[in-house]
This record gives sequence, structure tokens and C-alpha cells, in this order.
Amino acid sequence: MALYRIYRLDPADHITAAYPVECRSDDVALNVARRVWQWAASVEVWKDSRRVVRLTPDPLRTHCRTDTPRTPGPVAPAGRRQAA
Repeated sequence: MALYRIYRLDPADHITAAYPVECRSDDVALNVARRVWQWAASVEVWKDSRRVVRLTPDPLRTHCRTDTPRTPGPVAPAGRRQAA
């Protein structure tokens, strides 16, 4: 288990709260941060001196945007529908 720090930020990007949490992986820390994000303008997750992710509201969509690249899922060929 690794120690992560989750920072709750206000709209001006000032830290309003900090939460030390122990998690098995970056993904688990991200899930914890999503719960904290319900009460914040933005949230950052840090492990040591590395920023793991920053959750910010996306003005064009109803879900969050992260600055951490994710691996895209499978892509169906043009003109074909992907099986569900």
C-alpha cells in the first residue's frame, strides 16, 4: 500500500482540504478522489512528488475530465457497429 495525498481545491485552485490515504494503486486513489470531488471545484491526487491526476469539471460534458491519458478502448471499423 502506498501513501497518496488528495487535495480538494476551490475555483481559484487554492487547497481547501488535504486527505492522506493509503491505496494499492493509482486507480484506487482515483476512485477515492472522485468521491471527494463531489464537494470541490477540482481535486488533485499526488503520490510523493508526482501528480497522479487532476479532476476538473468539463464545461462541454456532464462527466469529469482528467489530465492523465487513458488507453482507448477497441475501435470498430468504419461503417460497422461494434458488438455489445
